[in-house]
Amino acid sequence: MSTTTVPGTGGSPIPVLRAPLIGRTQELDAIDGALARALSSGQPEVVTVLGGAGVGKTRLVDEAVSRIKARERRVRIFRAAAREGGPSLGVIQRLLRARFSLPEGSEPDMAWDLVRSAVTEVLGDRRVAEFLHFLGVFLDLTFPESPFVKAFEDDPEQVARMSRAVLRRFFEVDAQSSPLVLVLEDLHHATDDGL
Repeated sequence: MSTTTVPGTGGSPIPVLRAPLIGRTQELDAIDGALARALSSGQPEVVTVLGGAGVGKTRLVDEAVSRIKARERRVRIFRAAAREGGPSLGVIQRLLRARFSLPEGSEPDMAWDLVRSAVTEVLGDRRVAEFLHFLGVFLDLTFPESPFVKAFEDDPEQVARMSRAVLRRFFEVDAQSSPLVLVLEDLHHATDDGL
């Protein structure tokens, strides 16, 4: 049982009762197994949770995330959800915002500084300017251009391909410092580009 403070109660914690998750042992074991394989091999694993509306997909994911947090302190977890009618890359933008701790509606200068600092921390001195430019595509942020980036500026298809490759490589390098769990929810609302 956990506690939370509810407004209007004078700041007193109120116990939050949550029924235990029953009958999902097989699904939780599958998620735990995928994480164990990823941690031991250093290779990514994908788990897809499918089911109709109201069957408890989010509850299952919440339980799995809670279990991971309790057991694997070194694992960092970032979550994002696709939104119906949202931008084509909205789920990726929200995932990166979670990774960089960027609040929705943050000022571009603040966002630029936070992203640059995080990318520099992950990459060291290796191609930070190029990574910033291509990650900025997902975040609607414009970073100073490099000569390398200028070579692609007239080819939007090439920019899209490079951006996806940079995104993948960023998460690969980031996961080398400590493992990542990336939770993408409501993907039935995602566009083909977002997927």
